[in-house]
Amino acid sequence: MKKKNILITISVLIILLITFTIVYVCLIKESDKPAGTDGAKANTVNHLKYNHNSNYVYMGFADIPEGYSAEDAISDGCLVIESPGTSSSHMLSDKSDPIVSGTEHWQRFLDSSSADKNTFLRVAHFIGSDYYAFTDLYYVDGFYYLYNMDEYGIHKTGPYKYLRKLEGTDGIPPKDCYHYVLTDSLKLTFMDVRHAMYTSDLRTVTKIPYKWLGFTVYLY
Repeated sequence: MKKKNILITISVLIILLITFTIVYVCLIKESDKPAGTDGAKANTVNHLKYNHNSNYVYMGFADIPEGYSAEDAISDGCLVIESPGTSSSHMLSDKSDPIVSGTEHWQRFLDSSSADKNTFLRVAHFIGSDYYAFTDLYYVDGFYYLYNMDEYGIHKTGPYKYLRKLEGTDGIPPKDCYHYVLTDSLKLTFMDVRHAMYTSDLRTVTKIPYKWLGFTVYLY
């Protein structure tokens, strides 16, 4: 009788272990899906938590194959900027203005991060026939992270607490404009950033650190 009870107990424990394992695996698979991606390929293959090697070197750009084109980036759900001279099949205007595709992904990023939802955006910038640069922007667990890849390598910015839109006037004649920046400060102003850009000193007059999101000039 005692032996039978032991066998029953062992069987119950095995069933509980199998059940726990199945639930755990399902939860892990679900957690691998970045929030707010709307199924875009580029957003599902990039997730900050899993995009570093054992030395915490960012590996998120490893999914970009050789010969990656503007069309590929558009299909993958990126914000894509094609500057004059691009070899893309898209037609440029007579003034050779940059072509911007996927602005809805930028808006999605703003909406999701404002709602405190983890989200991701890749910006792909193609210039001429042989130059490109990529930016991976994350909002994860309350902080913003930015990674740039260009001919000089990969550069990290962050974490920062805020993504702020600083509005003001500039130019002759003056016109309304704005700058999107990553910063930890709520005191940083449009004039701080404007002065820093004119003096090529990104520390600003008040020495408040920030990171200007340069690609947003193409969204004006």
